[in-house]
Amino acid sequence: MPTLGLHLTTFPANPSDLTSYIRDIGAALDAGAPWSALGLTDHFRQRAPDGADAPMLEPYALLANIAGCTSRIQLGVLATSVLYRSPTLLAKTVTSLDALSLGRAVLGIGAGHPRTEGEAREYGFEFPSVPERMGLLDDALRTIRAMT
Repeated sequence: MPTLGLHLTTFPANPSDLTSYIRDIGAALDAGAPWSALGLTDHFRQRAPDGADAPMLEPYALLANIAGCTSRIQLGVLATSVLYRSPTLLAKTVTSLDALSLGRAVLGIGAGHPRTEGEAREYGFEFPSVPERMGLLDDALRTIRAMT
């Protein structure tokens, strides 16, 4: 039987509803087939349709929260940008999520999509050229593999 994962990129505009909204989705996916995974997005601000003013929680903190109310689905971030976290911090974060979820963490990692350049710069991150970002990704993968 094929399995499916759900990747969430937008969230309700009301911050008081956000945690229960995500936990309810996690619990529903955890309840049965064909769902096998829940993924979140690694951004600083909400993308359409709710706009830049909508809340965007840190994805690994939110996944750790979801780990406590699920037992079956895999949990991860579709593509964690190597620009936002050092490789050692990312390795520690994902291995912590893996421990909290009893082995259900999945690492998705990327070099940073060109569409996110404005967002990265807005929050104080440099946005190097494609070859430089790919070099950062190679370095990050070597470090993360060595640590896990």
